[in-house]
Amino acid sequence: MKKIDKRFADKIGTEYALFQLASPHYMECQKLVASITAQHTNDTPRILEIGCGTGLTTLELIKAIPGAKITAFDAEEAMLAQAKKVLPKSVELVWADVQFCLNNMDQTGSSHRQSYDAIVSAFCLHNIAAKYRDTIYYHLGRFLKSGGIFVTADKIAEEDPMKHWHAFRDQIEAFSVFQGTDYPELQAEWTVHYLEDEVIKLTERELRHQLRDRIGCKEVQFHQRWGMDAVFSGVKQ
Repeated sequence: MKKIDKRFADKIGTEYALFQLASPHYMECQKLVASITAQHTNDTPRILEIGCGTGLTTLELIKAIPGAKITAFDAEEAMLAQAKKVLPKSVELVWADVQFCLNNMDQTGSSHRQSYDAIVSAFCLHNIAAKYRDTIYYHLGRFLKSGGIFVTADKIAEEDPMKHWHAFRDQIEAFSVFQGTDYPELQAEWTVHYLEDEVIKLTERELRHQLRDRIGCKEVQFHQRWGMDAVFSGVKQ
């Protein structure tokens, strides 16, 4: 397995469940991704999940679409180990870096191309530098069926810099909640993580461009925003 980066190696990875204390809307994002996907697909869709983490989005997909055939991958071994404990064996879990996995799938034959009814991603792609994201979206466009849907919940910066700054400030302040837990060091770890994200941040403008020009979605739909986080989707032509 090849990795581009390892960003959840500390307590934020092993104690990822505690992130919801600083982001109360976090599970709403997961549920909305699953709901949008279910509304657009049939009863037994093939779904590719990008960066499944601890399996929260995967579980919501299973609840919303019990017959879904899901392939999910993640580069963080500690988080994937947590996912394996809660997900059924029917879910194909792959330990692999996003770019490496997609590139390998593309090169090993045409069986994956245009074979997924839905591709979903929750809080993954913002962790990857823009120069790699462009390639990733290109491959996603090759794997998604015509008429298939791409749904993402992610840290997506608003174009208005002041609105983004206020959302960023509020989130950094929210990390103080970890001082009341057994892992007060999470405040510093998450703050550093968010500061790093600002260097490579995913913006609404970039996301809309990638969905239209790289995946091939005619229209990009905005669904909901909570501070720094938002849910978007697009249907491939």
